[in-house]
Amino acid sequence: VQLYRTLVALTGVSASHFINNFRLEKAVNKLLYTRKTIAEIAYETGFSDPSYFSRLFKKRYGKSAQEFREQY
Repeated sequence: VQLYRTLVALTGVSASHFINNFRLEKAVNKLLYTRKTIAEIAYETGFSDPSYFSRLFKKRYGKSAQEFREQY
């Protein structure tokens, strides 16, 4: 409980959001610098469900992972 409170105090987000944001940042790096599929990137960054990864990615960046890759 103390770790959760400290993390929220320092970052302003819950532990799960903090971890997901970190994973999404790693995924952006892989999207830009590798030719792996979106599903492969989702699994490599710790998501067990590529559709969940896609929903989170779109919510955070405003576009799908494929659209993001094509734009950059």
